[in-house]
Order: sequence, then C-alpha cells, then structure tokens
Amino acid sequence: MNADKPARCPEDPANDLARLVRTLNRRFEGWSVWHGGATGRWWAVAPRWGHDLVGLVEAGTPEELVLRMNRIEQSSPYAACDPSTDPRDLPEPPPAGQRTQR
Repeated sequence: MNADKPARCPEDPANDLARLVRTLNRRFEGWSVWHGGATGRWWAVAPRWGHDLVGLVEAGTPEELVLRMNRIEQSSPYAACDPSTDPRDLPEPPPAGQRTQR
C-alpha cells in the first residue's frame, strides 16, 4: 500500500477537473488555466499579449471562464500572435473602425 497518496478511482470528480484544466490549457494557447481547490473558482492568466487588457481572469464555472477568455481574445489585435511575443514589439493596431474580423 502506498501511504504517500491514495489512488483515485476513475469516478473521482478531481479527475474530471484535471482533464478539463488540461483541455482548456490546450485550447487557449499561451493562457495558464487552473481550478482553485481552496476557492472552488476557475482562474486564468492571460498570455503576454493580453497583459495590457487583463492579467488575471476569474469565473465561477469553466463555461463562464471560456466566455471571458474568448471576449478578451476577440478584443485584442494581438491574440493571433505568438503568445510569447512582447506587445511592445508589435506594430500599433489600426483604429477601431478599421479592424478586421478573425
């Protein structure tokens, strides 16, 4: 018997949380997503391009977190860039009326 950590059964809800966190981290490249075990809340840190818009995003459900992250990505002209790119190295975005949809 391993006294360090009890084995989790497949039905353990923590397995679903870990799987969902991995899925969100793959889906939102450059973001860091996690579920706060102590708070029960969902959290994400924006990639470098998003730090001028927002740093930390918080939500009560994973669906709400996805909506907030999508809104941030849609409002940033830098979202399609390499997540490691420093926004200061990028050209200025066009005026709001001239932005293209992605």
